[in-house]
Amino acid sequence: MKKNIDWRKIKSGDEQEWSLLFSEHVDFLYSYGMKINRDSCVVKDVIQEVFISLYEKRNSLDDLMNVRAYLCRAVRYKLLDQLKKAPHLSIEEISEEEFLLAVKQVQSSDNIEIAKKSSFVQKMLDKLSPRQREIIYLRYFRDMDIEEIVTTIGINKQSIYNLLSSALKIMRKHKIEEAVSLFVLFIIDRL
Repeated sequence: MKKNIDWRKIKSGDEQEWSLLFSEHVDFLYSYGMKINRDSCVVKDVIQEVFISLYEKRNSLDDLMNVRAYLCRAVRYKLLDQLKKAPHLSIEEISEEEFLLAVKQVQSSDNIEIAKKSSFVQKMLDKLSPRQREIIYLRYFRDMDIEEIVTTIGINKQSIYNLLSSALKIMRKHKIEEAVSLFVLFIIDRL
């Protein structure tokens, strides 16, 4: 359950308020960070660095700041910066693999129906560009609004809408093609 953060206490360095701020955002940031870098230790370190940096500049914080979007963007930039420094790693390749990891994990479940749906979602996501997948992930898997996505990714609002719209069109088209294929297989099987 989310609680309101008291920014006066945050700015004054109140330990309980900082603990609340951390506990409300750490799981989301970790999950998001793992989509960018598969090294759990690196992601945890970056999250700590972001909170330390935020604490150090707490006196200059804007009272109306969108905290989740700010933290998410800070984690994203720090992780991408680290990946750029490692020449043997491809940022785009890792981001794709890690994004799909959440969907693939569901497939290991004993529930066959969930695994089938997960596979179907993964097939649809495979049709998207890395940027479209990231926006779909943030919007529908992490329930971020468009403003938070704009702040997190750092591109303009219209681009977000365009990418989201084109991604949904691609997914709808794939869903129809998949449904027709399943229907044809069902009919053939019944003959």
